[in-house]
Amino acid sequence: AQVAVPIFVWQLLRILEANPSSNVFAEAIPYVFLILLADVANAYGTHRQRFLAMKSGVTIRIAIIGAIYERVLRLTPGGRRGLTTGAVTNLFAIDTQKIFEVTAEGHLLWSAPLSMLLVALMLIVVVGPSMAVGIALLVLFVPLVQMISNRMMEIRKERVKVTDARVEIVNAMLQGIKVTKLNNYEGKYIERIRKVRDEELGLLRSELYVWSMVMAVQFISPVVASAGAFAAYVMMGNLLTTADAFTALLLFNALRFPINYASRLVGKVAQARESARRISVFMRREVRGGTIDDGDGDGKESGNVGSARSLTSTEPSSSRRILNFVRLGKSPDLKSVKRQEPLLNKGGGVGEG
Repeated sequence: AQVAVPIFVWQLLRILEANPSSNVFAEAIPYVFLILLADVANAYGTHRQRFLAMKSGVTIRIAIIGAIYERVLRLTPGGRRGLTTGAVTNLFAIDTQKIFEVTAEGHLLWSAPLSMLLVALMLIVVVGPSMAVGIALLVLFVPLVQMISNRMMEIRKERVKVTDARVEIVNAMLQGIKVTKLNNYEGKYIERIRKVRDEELGLLRSELYVWSMVMAVQFISPVVASAGAFAAYVMMGNLLTTADAFTALLLFNALRFPINYASRLVGKVAQARESARRISVFMRREVRGGTIDDGDGDGKESGNVGSARSLTSTEPSSSRRILNFVRLGKSPDLKSVKRQEPLLNKGGGVGEG
């Protein structure tokens, strides 16, 4: 549809140029309806694809969050070594979001090159070989966008480290709020948080500056490409007509979409790869194996180290119940446990009998 609309407009303008003073309603009205149908098909296909992509992204994000959450609950003391609360929070809030974002535009990995090839061929066929100058100018902007995106990724890596530190300080303050209030540590915590936050805002400001450069290049590139193509077209001795000019502008606008979004996707893929690497490093941490039991006897096997049931099978039933409550983070009812505890020695104390 992106290629069909400029072609229909080109045919419509050629009919108007060929018959400037006559009624061309019968010849032009089919192209008007074709333009309408092409726009409707383009809108429906684009939004349907976005819906399916967002749906897939939400599914992937929920699956990753569930896997991370399950992994956190099963970490051993060795697996927790060097792991901060801020790092875990960023895995949930930031890294999963970056992976979710790249799924919305992942189809451009195959559709963008195909769109660029089709539009470039139509430019050369409809307008002429001089349009290759404009295509070359658009392609030359790709390394520039890539270089800017790499710089943005470097800044983001530094910002994520500072964000981890800030979240860790805030969590430490909240977890020890009683000590903080009793010892009047609020000022010290505020000073530390403000210092880290200022550094984080500075990196965020730099990242947004770089991102604004990417957006500026996206808006400037089609203008420069159109100017270069029209200049080459006129210098070759051709007459620039209304039909050729508007058709070329529409095709360049259609060519701008895959090129700009492809460069944008490069930055998002780089961010998603970094997020996937952080999640992969976390998922390789040591976890405890065993059975996750909820106290009613139907445990679920998890892990590959060993079964917790086999480790506690020789313990009294009351001890097993207390351990199961602790695993689930509940508070055991000692009175009910004591009532259900079997008598180990009916004869009395240790010294009797």
